[in-house]
Amino acid sequence: MDGEDAQNKVGSVRDWKEYEHCARLEQELVRNRWTFFIALLSVSFVVGGLTLNQLETLGPLLGKAGFAFGWLIFLAGYYHYWWFHKKSHDIRDHLCELEERLDIYVYRIRVRRPMLAGIKLYYHWVIDALAIAYTLMLIVVLIN
Repeated sequence: MDGEDAQNKVGSVRDWKEYEHCARLEQELVRNRWTFFIALLSVSFVVGGLTLNQLETLGPLLGKAGFAFGWLIFLAGYYHYWWFHKKSHDIRDHLCELEERLDIYVYRIRVRRPMLAGIKLYYHWVIDALAIAYTLMLIVVLIN
């Protein structure tokens, strides 16, 4: 084995270690993203729901403020979801670069999106729709 082959092999080992580390980091970010988002989503629905349930007891001003507070909790979760989502995609982009060097296909297959009528489907559209629906509910509650 000459010096160049040995250096390529060492570089390859280094790439494999980096790939393994980045893959674990990306998986942990995804796990944290969903855990944090679901926790804040749940708390926001509990606060908003209990407030609306006790609207007559609390009075209109306090009831609306409570629902708005639940919405703010949701927005905190929504913001953190997108922050984790961005970081996760940055790591996935790096993983795809490493996969090209290592000639493997794990994340490059994973990032392919399902399609419906020629349109790529993204799972985060559901979260965006939920944010829009929650905002519209807040507007209706505040107007009434």
